[in-house]
Amino acid sequence: RELVACEESAADAVMNELESELVAENGVTNSEDEPEHGQLLTQEEIEDLKASGSKPEELVQKLAQGNTAFDGKTKFAKQKYLQRKSKHYRFRVKAKKPTARTVCHAYFLKSPEKTMHIRCDILSMLNYADVRACTQVMVVDNCNGLILSAAAERLAGFGRILNFFPGRCPAGVDVTRWFNFSEAENRSMIHVPFRFLDRIEQVEANDDEPLTYYNTESGEKEADDGLPSDEELSVQGLQGR
Repeated sequence: RELVACEESAADAVMNELESELVAENGVTNSEDEPEHGQLLTQEEIEDLKASGSKPEELVQKLAQGNTAFDGKTKFAKQKYLQRKSKHYRFRVKAKKPTARTVCHAYFLKSPEKTMHIRCDILSMLNYADVRACTQVMVVDNCNGLILSAAAERLAGFGRILNFFPGRCPAGVDVTRWFNFSEAENRSMIHVPFRFLDRIEQVEANDDEPLTYYNTESGEKEADDGLPSDEELSVQGLQGR
């Protein structure tokens, strides 16, 4: 077998053409592009500079000064060298507001198995379910609470989310912790066992396991008879044994 050279891509062709123009303009070639060549600073000295608290800009500047081939580089190569070193030694942290999109993307990059590999575009299908404020939503979440949290974000505390689960204990919903939900948003999420499903719409006298909510204005307990009224209701929780 013999190796066959790959065709030059369009990006490589543009970069090579630009490099050729810069070389022709400056009359200098870039034969020593690797930073290891001609670097006067040792690795120990670089580590000492980092440990002493030197700023990334100062460290990159000293690396450029310690590179004997830096002055002989083209303008394009100098800029490329500085950008590469800045990217290596400068760390940037950007704080983002926790939303369904950002949290879903973070889990997809770091621990996708915890949310069943759900992507942001898949999560956006909640639009088709008409999940919005002042509605009652039924959720069966097996994604560590990602779907439940996305629904709670859309309701914004106005409405109810019935998170049904099998057995006697709800599954983990750890994702809800990262959203910084308000008290009203947390109250809108109600965990309900599947054995209550056939009694959601029933109002029975002397029911020892009623599904109820509270009107925040009157404080009176009312029966759960379907969708909420025009009044803004804040769910206090599920009562019963």
